[in-house]
Order: sequence, then C-alpha cells, then structure tokens
Amino acid sequence: ESLIQLALEPGHRVLDVGCGTGEDVCTLAHVVGGQGQAVGVDVSGVMIAEAVRRHADCGLPVTFGVSDAQHLAFANAAFDRCRADRALMHLQSPEQALAEMVRVVRPGGKVVVFDFDWGTTFVDHPDERTTRKVIQAFSDGVPHGWIGRRLPRLCQAAGLVEIICVPHVVHIPYVIARPLLEGV
Repeated sequence: ESLIQLALEPGHRVLDVGCGTGEDVCTLAHVVGGQGQAVGVDVSGVMIAEAVRRHADCGLPVTFGVSDAQHLAFANAAFDRCRADRALMHLQSPEQALAEMVRVVRPGGKVVVFDFDWGTTFVDHPDERTTRKVIQAFSDGVPHGWIGRRLPRLCQAAGLVEIICVPHVVHIPYVIARPLLEGV
C-alpha cells in the first residue's frame, strides 16, 4: 500500500529511509527505471552491507548507504519521493526524521510513511488481565509505540500538506506474535 501511495513514475529519484536489507528499494528501482534512481539508507551498517550483497548487481539504478534518518546526508530537494516503512517508531526523534524527509524532497514531491500503533494491538486470550499487561508492556517497550496515531499530527507539524491517513488492520497470527510477546 505505501508503495502505491508514492505514485512513482519512470525517472523519479526515490529515497527509502530505514531500508533494511533493501528489498523495497529494488521494487522501487523497477518502477523508476534506468532514468531514475532508488536510494536506500539505514543506520545499520550490517543491514546496508547485506542490502549491497543482495542487490548491488541487480542491473537496476540502486544505491545503498549508512545514514541516520534524523540527519540525512543529502541536499535539499534531492528526491521526488521519500518513504519510511516501520522505521520512525524506533528513532529517538521521529519528528526530526520526518523533518529531514521533508527537507530532501522537492516541492510538490511526496513523503509516505507507514508505521504501527502498538497501543491498538489486541490478542484474543482467555486471561484478559495478563494479556492487557503484556500488550501494554510490549507497546511501551518500543520507543514510540503509539507513532501510528501520531503520524497525521507529525506530518502537519513538518509542513506537509494534503495529508492522507489510511488506517490498516494487520492480523498477525499467534505463531508469529508469540515470539514477539514472549520476551515481555
């Protein structure tokens, strides 16, 4: 969904903030084609090394680099589009990261952000009291566990206009959720 919201066109320059191992960067590169460029940055050198290993020779216009989302190493208006997918919740200052994303996108460009609101998580378990405590502890264990509900306000504060908020219900099967919640 967030890739569709970008409304990418051939020739666009697009930045993926918090790209991890780079799979989405390659998807973006397929859309922008040889005249465009897809750039992925992540604060983790390990993730970027893996992204380069997996995708550097894919024959597409992709670039990967280590960069802090809160201090992007790009010129003003360097990109047509910028996205962050499940990244802001982990940052010390998601407001600063969003301001940086806005800074590096040209006037008339697009910024698309997807993130969870862990405070709205629900689990069907017979022990309601304990389940409620586990879910709250999990949400509070993420630096910005409620970032999803804050995004419209943060986007407005960052100077974005024509803000569209599209909520999604994400069903996470218990076999996947269990390892996430066990540590809590």
